[in-house]
Amino acid sequence: MASTAAQFVEIATMTISKYSKKLANNVLQSNALFGKMYDKKRVVSGGKDLQFSIKYKENSNVKSFKDYDKLLINPVEQFCEAKYDWAAYNCAIVFSDFEMAKNSGEERMMDLIKSRIQAAEEDLTNKLNEDLYLDGTGNDNKDILGLAALVADSPATGIVGGIDRAVDTWWQNKSNAATGAWGSATNLCGRKDVDKMFTDIRVGKTVPDLLLLGSYAFRGLKSELESVERGNTDFKARKNWGFVDLNFNSMDGVYDESCPAAKAYLINTNYMQLTVHNQYNFKPIPAQRPDDQASFVQHIRVFLQLTTDRSASHGVITGITAA
Repeated sequence: MASTAAQFVEIATMTISKYSKKLANNVLQSNALFGKMYDKKRVVSGGKDLQFSIKYKENSNVKSFKDYDKLLINPVEQFCEAKYDWAAYNCAIVFSDFEMAKNSGEERMMDLIKSRIQAAEEDLTNKLNEDLYLDGTGNDNKDILGLAALVADSPATGIVGGIDRAVDTWWQNKSNAATGAWGSATNLCGRKDVDKMFTDIRVGKTVPDLLLLGSYAFRGLKSELESVERGNTDFKARKNWGFVDLNFNSMDGVYDESCPAAKAYLINTNYMQLTVHNQYNFKPIPAQRPDDQASFVQHIRVFLQLTTDRSASHGVITGITAA
């Protein structure tokens, strides 16, 4: 007959393995940015780093001709490489021998295991939500790159993907300051500011499709839209990555509690990718017993990175206040 510890480990391993897909789905719907990115994620088999070929210059050999005109065949350096490192996240679920002894019996074991999995899910979700709006320098530069780095308030400085934005100005995102308080039905500063940023980063049919709003930005813009075109915001459209709170210029507008209150981000998700390692996509790691503790430890692990291959397709509006 299996010991209590052996039975507990067997049940925990099986439960967490079965739960890993549900965990990924729950994280998918946890916040707007991660949900949208994970919904369109790029899954790869590995590699030392993530590389993207970036076009930064037009081909100067393009011109009209007639009959026997001499054609341009000059060498043109149009591309460079952007390189990103992997970010790895791990959540440990620990069960002590005392807990296993106190919860012997399959039903009590399952209750304990499920409660720990739910707590781990919440902790992992909260951490990813927070970090996706930061600059990736946390924990000695081990954190995932967030919007503070990829769509920076001051885009003329810093190195992203190994490319210096101060030198290569084509690698800069757009950044505008709010022109006034958002929420006034008279001034409509929120609508005008979003319109301005939308046109700044639009290139032909290449347009932003995701509008991420902090609390000031969301309340202000929603109030303005309701005062002008009631019905545009009177819904919460459900998508597989979460709720859409409003629609503006065909963008999915979403309030995200992790987004800084005074900011609004316009993102073109065709040029921003969440890349996930296929072997570590919220992978459960088998339970192990540490040498120096009376416990078993189960891990949930993910390797991923948020990247862009066209910074100019994203923008941030800063300094937003609510009227």
